[in-house]
Amino acid sequence: MKSKAYYVAKAIKSAELVSHIYEAYDRSNTPQKAIAAAKAWLKSPTEANRKKASVAAYAAYAAAAAAGAATHDAYDAYAAYAAADAAYAAGAVDAAAADFYAAYAAAAADAADAGADD
Repeated sequence: MKSKAYYVAKAIKSAELVSHIYEAYDRSNTPQKAIAAAKAWLKSPTEANRKKASVAAYAAYAAAAAAGAATHDAYDAYAAYAAADAAYAAGAVDAAAADFYAAYAAAAADAADAGADD
C-alpha cells in the first residue's frame, strides 16, 4: 500500500481539477479552504493540521450538500464533494482510510466533470 501522503496528493489533484465548477455556482471559498487544509497537512503532516483538515472537510461537505439542495444541477455539488474528500483524506488516520477518500474524490471529480461537459 502506498503512503497516506500519496493518497492525499491524489485527492487534492482530483479536487483541483473541478473546483472551478463549484466556484461558478458559488463564490464562497469553502471547498478551496478544504483543498488548502489538505495541502497544509501534506506540507506539514502534524496532528494539528490533520484536525484542521477534518474541520475543513466537514465545512466543504456541508457546502456540497447545500449546493445539491439549492440547484437542480448536482455537478456543482460533486465538485465540492471532491474538495471535501481531499480534506477528509488528509484528516484520515492512516493510508487505508486516505485511499478510500482519494477514491471518492476522484469519483466526485469525474461526476462533476462529466456534468460540466453536458
